[in-house]
Amino acid sequence: MPGDYEHLRNYIESSLPAESPVVYGMHPNAELSLLTQQGEILFRTVIEVSGGGGGGGGGGGGSNIRSTLEGYLERLPEELNMVEIESRVVEKTPYVVAALQETGRMNALLAEMRRSMEELTLGLDGALNMSDKMEALAKGLNTNS
Repeated sequence: MPGDYEHLRNYIESSLPAESPVVYGMHPNAELSLLTQQGEILFRTVIEVSGGGGGGGGGGGGSNIRSTLEGYLERLPEELNMVEIESRVVEKTPYVVAALQETGRMNALLAEMRRSMEELTLGLDGALNMSDKMEALAKGLNTNS
């Protein structure tokens, strides 16, 4: 029978052009954006379904987070000595200035990483109330450990 569902479905899949942004008058990169968004949704769903969440109290998850946190703190390098680095500079060319700026940014990043991990350690010890940022860090450490 030519009007049944299977016949129409086969006709659509075989006769019509494949869907693409160009068919709808959009830029070809629109498909990249869509696929990226779908991938992010997929991986977020996988992480949510696989667990890794939960509060700060009870269970064995705290020890896993604590050991991961201690490992990161041990491997975290000390901040770079800007005074020593700047004293070695002979001529401040644009490349040297850019390197010094990046060194300062690296120090800021290292300081924030150390501060947030030490704050989370205090939260896990019960010395501080767990904030949303601390819980997000703990969840990230638990997910990636």
